[in-house]
Amino acid sequence: MNAYHLTWRKSSYSEQVGECVEVAAPYPYLAVRDSKDTNMGRLDLAPAAWEALLVHFGSCFHERNRRATPLFSG
Repeated sequence: MNAYHLTWRKSSYSEQVGECVEVAAPYPYLAVRDSKDTNMGRLDLAPAAWEALLVHFGSCFHERNRRATPLFSG
């Protein structure tokens, strides 16, 4: 896949938090890259893997809000 012809979409949360990813949808995969360092490369995911990733992070987000504790500590 040629990265120069992809249309990247940034999360609306990127402006608020500053730590987000951009997503492009070159059929049949989805491409994901760091919005701060777009030259670092990208991760190509099959649709089922993208869905599983969203479900995982969605459940982490809801669990974190339920407990009101940071998702990551360090």
